Amino acid sequence: MLKKYFNKILLNFFIVIFIFAFDRISKLYVLNLAETDQFVNIYINQFLNFHLIWNTGIGFGLFSSGTNFYYNFITLLIILINSKLIV
Repeated sequence: MLKKYFNKILLNFFIVIFIFAFDRISKLYVLNLAETDQFVNIYINQFLNFHLIWNTGIGFGLFSSGTNFYYNFITLLIILINSKLIV
């Protein structure tokens, strides 16, 4: 029973590592294309196309104003809330 459970965890671990590696490699590939072509449009078929878009909004940029103060403050606040230090 323990061996079966361990094998399942090991399989899940390798699946997660594979997905993570595929994600990183594909992003590096697209960024490499963007450096050479300055425009990335990957056409797979009529239903699946990839366009490189830079999102600088609050969801990804988190007050991207050039300073780290807001980012560090919000991060510290999130850590405090998650560790239940603030009631």
